[in-house]
Amino acid sequence: MPKANPDKVPKKKLWLFISGSLLLIAVIVFLIIITAPYWKALSLPENQARLQSWIAGLGFKGWILFFCLQMLQIIIAFIPGEPVQMMAGVLYGAWGGILTCLAGSVCASILVFIAVRKGGEQLVHKLFGKNKLEQFSFLQDSRRIELITLVLFLIPGMPKDLLTYLGGLTSIKMWKFISISNLARIPALATSTLLGSSASRGNMGLTLFISLAAIAAAVIGVISRDKLTTWVHQHGKS
Repeated sequence: MPKANPDKVPKKKLWLFISGSLLLIAVIVFLIIITAPYWKALSLPENQARLQSWIAGLGFKGWILFFCLQMLQIIIAFIPGEPVQMMAGVLYGAWGGILTCLAGSVCASILVFIAVRKGGEQLVHKLFGKNKLEQFSFLQDSRRIELITLVLFLIPGMPKDLLTYLGGLTSIKMWKFISISNLARIPALATSTLLGSSASRGNMGLTLFISLAAIAAAVIGVISRDKLTTWVHQHGKS
């Protein structure tokens, strides 16, 4: 019986990844093109003044609503975070958006961590299924959980909201997990909020640059994710 070629599977996975990446880039470029007139309109001073007036009209209640939306995005882990964070950049600028999203992330992480500590594995099973829990089961046995948490949250493309739930199943102290995980979230938050802020101000050059940089980071993250996860798994035992 002929032996299976071990290179076939990796090549197939690589081809699927390249095809998926090219499709993603094409979709993003298409969205940028069709929405360009709207972003260009925001470059006009009168339209920016209208946007600022609308934001001011929302007042503190509007900020509270958006803060709750950011919390909800993490608690309901299936809601994508990037659109919410981009909107934060549109409404409150790069720095205001980062601080708003970070505050919501910290509060949501605390609630999730406490809920998982009380509900245990059964809660995570019901929300995500047993397979997801088994995929990151090495977290529960890791001796260097603080370092592992930092690395995993820094890797682009990692399911950070899922990892927030899994953190409650580990031996890490809550204040350490909240501090480390949200510190590691900052680069992704900054990218999304700066993207929304630059686009809302009609700075298409910076918007395109940030978009391409984010795509490149995502591609690198997906390519190296399995290797990094394996490294994290092995390093956590040492």
